[in-house]
Amino acid sequence: MNFRRPDVLLTIIGQLPPTQKVPIIGTLGLVAIASVLLFFLRSPLLSADRAVLGLAIIWAGTVPGLLYLAQPSDERTPMPLMPIMGLFYLVFFGLPVFLTHVLRHPDTGQIGIYFGRFDEISREALILALIGPILMFIA
Repeated sequence: MNFRRPDVLLTIIGQLPPTQKVPIIGTLGLVAIASVLLFFLRSPLLSADRAVLGLAIIWAGTVPGLLYLAQPSDERTPMPLMPIMGLFYLVFFGLPVFLTHVLRHPDTGQIGIYFGRFDEISREALILALIGPILMFIA
């Protein structure tokens, strides 16, 4: 995938024409605001460490899309695999951390997923879900 390194994202943004800067800066701003809101308005049953891991997964899923938008349109790949995978991780691993209050059983307070019941989200599972897109992006 011909992605540039994340540490040069701000340099790339500075070199882009204004029509390409708006989607990148807008997306950064929306994700930053959403992150703050998700953290401070989280369920009381969701611990801060799990909320931070969920936000890290969301940001890890957002970065490939931002880097894809930062590339000139003639250099972009026709099938944006990494941005789509990042979106997948964001939607299916990052956001559900903040929606577990919907999945809690009213009587037991356990999280019900399919046929299983859990007391809380596993910290180890969140760490693995964070490591996955980072390793994929590095490779």
